Parts: sequence; structure tokens; C-alpha cells
Amino acid sequence: MKFLVISDSHRKVDHIKEAVERTAPIDAILYLGDGTYDFDNTERYNGIPLFCVKGNCDFFAGEKSLPDELILNFDEYNIMMMHGDLFDVTPNNFEKAAAHAAKKGADVLLFGHTHFPVEKYLPEGTLLLGEPLEKPLYVFNPGCLGRIAEGVGGHYYFGTMKTIEARGGIVFGHGTI
Repeated sequence: MKFLVISDSHRKVDHIKEAVERTAPIDAILYLGDGTYDFDNTERYNGIPLFCVKGNCDFFAGEKSLPDELILNFDEYNIMMMHGDLFDVTPNNFEKAAAHAAKKGADVLLFGHTHFPVEKYLPEGTLLLGEPLEKPLYVFNPGCLGRIAEGVGGHYYFGTMKTIEARGGIVFGHGTI
């Protein structure tokens, strides 16, 4: 399956539309918070299934009901979505969030909040908060779709994730607007 992974659109609705157009066809959109108000319907976006979690800037009435984290299962992968603010993530320190995802049985951790793209593969045995991972964990942040990420080229970022059935692998990518 192919997913568009976005975060932190901060009212840049035109950037969401452009990211969808650039990555089509996609099976779903995975939105990691801070701009969930950019979607009129939190179940679908132009007919594409939409999965959202709440970010630290999502505090309007409808957004308060969104979960802080969500675990989805696609092609036998457990994918944890979160904004990351509740785990104090930074572009270089996402250890608390990754340890939490691993404890919940995730194969993939998707987070936003930092506005900087991240793509890491943590092999089995990697120490997180002093505990070794029992299985590998992919960690991915698509970057910021709504504010220019200074220090990483001055672009707006989005991500893609493609899962291959029967645990054949996962491929990530970053795109810019």
C-alpha cells in the first residue's frame, strides 16, 4: 500500500492538495497533527481515507476528540502515529517516543512536531531507554508541510511510505514543495 504522510500543515491547505497530487495514486493519508482543521472531514480527503492524530496546536472543539496516538495495521505492519510533543521529540532525539512505540508492538513510528524530516531504521537489539528492541523499528518524520523548515533547505516537506505485503519491506521517501 502507498501512503502520503504529512504533518504540521498549519493552514497551508494548498500544500496538502499539491502533496496529494504529486503522490497519487495513494491508498490513504496519514496526518500527524498541527493542522487537522485543514480537513473538512476527518474520515476522507477527496475520497481518500484519512487517519489523523492530534497535535499540540490542534485545540479547537472537533480536534480535541482526536486521539493523541493511533496504531494502524497494514500489510502485517503495526504503524504507530503520533504528533510527538507528548514525548518531547526533537529532530535528533525521539528515543522516548520510539521506546513507547516499541512497547506497544509497533513496527513503524510516524511522528511530526519538529518540522524536520527524519528517517531512521533501528535494528533489533538497539537500546532505547536502556532496553533492547525485540524487533526492528522504522522511525519517520515527514517534516513540515506548512512552515518553511529553516536549516533543511527552506522547503515545505511531505513524506511517502509504501508497505510491501507479507512483511516484504517498507520504503520511505521525502518530497518538497
